[in-house]
Amino acid sequence: MASRLKTTGLCLSHSQEMAKSGSLLERLAYKQPSQALKVTARTEEIADSVLRHLRKMLNTRQGQAAIAPEYGMPDVTDYVQNLSEAVDRFRLAIKSSIEMYEPRLKRPVRITFANSEYDWPDLRFEIVAKLRSDDRVQIRFETTVEPSGHVLVKK
Repeated sequence: MASRLKTTGLCLSHSQEMAKSGSLLERLAYKQPSQALKVTARTEEIADSVLRHLRKMLNTRQGQAAIAPEYGMPDVTDYVQNLSEAVDRFRLAIKSSIEMYEPRLKRPVRITFANSEYDWPDLRFEIVAKLRSDDRVQIRFETTVEPSGHVLVKK
């Protein structure tokens, strides 16, 4: 009985932390019925949660999410014939996905093509945005689209 109470206490503490900084789904999953949702987490926790969401979203192919068919990225094989067109289309796809489905980032989100001669055949982009909860804080993510279509995102 004592261990059950102790475990329950840990779960409540964990859920309270998640409600402060998680993605919408994370906050809903751990929300207590009487607890109001507030963004009061440290900036780093919010940035880490945004990073996790960007990794999931940018590795989801459009059409895979039944509730939002445009959620995610287009299929990379659709753009392999023309590099300059592929760069522009991926930059716009990343930007529109983030601006539509990541509400914790203030608009506009800046996406810059950042390839060097050593990056080929990958496409590298830099994502720069400010947090809505604290627009004094600018965050950057390095994003690499691999030829397979897998997208790597890191801070």
